[in-house]
Amino acid sequence: MHRSLNCFPGKNTEKSPLTEKKIQGNILKYLKKTVKEGHFFKIHQGRYAQIGIADILGCFRGRFVAFEVKRPKGKLTVLQNLFLEKIREAGGIAEKVCSVDDVKEILENVETCTCISRRKLYAHLKACTCASSKEVLAHVKACTCVFKTGMECRPDKE
Repeated sequence: MHRSLNCFPGKNTEKSPLTEKKIQGNILKYLKKTVKEGHFFKIHQGRYAQIGIADILGCFRGRFVAFEVKRPKGKLTVLQNLFLEKIREAGGIAEKVCSVDDVKEILENVETCTCISRRKLYAHLKACTCASSKEVLAHVKACTCVFKTGMECRPDKE
């Protein structure tokens, strides 16, 4: 008697479910052909690679991006979760994705800075009296001028 190797018992389909490798390939194909405002690449894990690093890294509209690709019911390991949390804490975008649609939704919600260039941002932070070296990250998060209103400094007051 011949047994089917289908991963979904009870379903009579000829296609097997997508593997993480195929999902990654679809996502990378989408990113490279469609997303013109960013640069993305696959991390190939090897003997000396950092454990837990996301599968796809890149930069989109000036933001660091990390995508950990999983099958729809796949779970993140502790180290993968920790890596994504560290990226978020540093101001990057880090998410578990299961499809091209997940990536599209995430990238559609990334705002583009239209008011100032990086050079102006650094000059602004250097000139701003509230941005000491310890406060720069907090200042960037709190200052409404950096990404929305121009060069006038209006940080949140405590």
